[in-house]
Amino acid sequence: MTSVVMALCACQLHARGVPPDRAAFARGMSAVTKGMRAAEVEELLGNPDDVRTEFDPGGVRTSQTTEIWCYGTSGHLTFPTLGCVFMAADGAQYIHGGKGTPPDPAMVDEAELKKLLQGIDALSESRGRDPLLYIQLVNTLQPLGKDKALAVIAEYLRVSSPYLGDRIPLFILLRLLFEVPEDPGFMPRMMVGEPSVKEPDDKKLIPLFPVVLMDDIPLNLVISYMLAGCPQPVEQHLESFRHNGKWRKRPLHPSDKPLETLAALQRSPQWIYQNPKGRMNYEWERNHLANQLLELVRTVYFIEPDQVGQRLPGCRFDPQQWDRIVAEVAALDIRWDAQKNIYVLADGSSVPEVKEPVHMRRIWKIPGLGPRADLIFERMNKDHVMVRLERSDPQRFDSEVRVYRTEALDKPLARYRIPATDFPASSQTSDEVFLPAGESVRAEITTNGGTTQSPVFTP
Repeated sequence: MTSVVMALCACQLHARGVPPDRAAFARGMSAVTKGMRAAEVEELLGNPDDVRTEFDPGGVRTSQTTEIWCYGTSGHLTFPTLGCVFMAADGAQYIHGGKGTPPDPAMVDEAELKKLLQGIDALSESRGRDPLLYIQLVNTLQPLGKDKALAVIAEYLRVSSPYLGDRIPLFILLRLLFEVPEDPGFMPRMMVGEPSVKEPDDKKLIPLFPVVLMDDIPLNLVISYMLAGCPQPVEQHLESFRHNGKWRKRPLHPSDKPLETLAALQRSPQWIYQNPKGRMNYEWERNHLANQLLELVRTVYFIEPDQVGQRLPGCRFDPQQWDRIVAEVAALDIRWDAQKNIYVLADGSSVPEVKEPVHMRRIWKIPGLGPRADLIFERMNKDHVMVRLERSDPQRFDSEVRVYRTEALDKPLARYRIPATDFPASSQTSDEVFLPAGESVRAEITTNGGTTQSPVFTP
């Protein structure tokens, strides 16, 4: 029996709900080639467990992708633990999960591996700003030992797509799983772009940069990176740590007074937000760190995130508000529960996890602007919707798109003027509008003297 036929049998068993032979499925995925038609992919791999489209939250980031076929998921929009295939109109576009070799099932069984892969993906989706996820994942992987834990991370990199998550948190995870080497006294530099805050000249001052580990709490000092070119593959760091790294000796156990860590960091030499002009306030940076600490204590002190996921809205740090929050959390007498890997209240209880509802995007394929002109409505939270106009075709006439609440058709929520052009020019224009959940919108386009209305959408 050929390897492809064996892989096909394994994929068909997976499609019937039988736990997959991961190695056989990888062989089946390796037989998928760019441009392969949907029916051929389905013949090799079976029906996908989940399909993502432009209507899902965040849409599809890659150009010309119509669907993402996901295998090994546990529900819609969950991580494809066996891999995924990006499909375009002319066939398979990107294939993830067909290269490399999965870990030996004798080292880690499929059920455990799937759970661990999902945990790593949750970290990847967090943009690296959730210390609770870092701590939980470090404390889950550390007891497994170096070889098994790195095999799991390598498998995540083998099956995952860089288009569906952020790789920077994985660099940081590796830093937290290993001891700082005595020589040179700091971790290897992450070549992922220019960070928003300069790394200190004395690299031993913050050996885990861009993360500082204080009171066993990992805080990401960098707000953003500016990248020109391709980032360094995280696989390079994984192999370096595999051969040269010294495994972390113990799990992380954060302080029972975690919010006080911000003031402790400000008093320490590791507070690197300085510049030649002596600006000391650094409101944006303090807000950035305070938001991370509020993520850490969300199991005992919950503040609803705003439309961009911040628990302290805006960019400016409010010292009086922060002092009030610190006092309120101190009064709760919280403690770190090493068994549950979360903060708990004095009686051992915690705040129930709040599951954010999934809001599907609503899209108007705008007539008269060519086949690639979309007006997208995407709910950000219970009060706000992002309206985005995307187009890439030439325009014969000047046009205008207007968006209204259906209850107030005389006052546009957003307005987009589109000049006539003779050449294709991709563009995106967006506005955040106030629209409470349950309310509806309607759009219209006026071009060449005529007006066309959209259907009514309830984002």
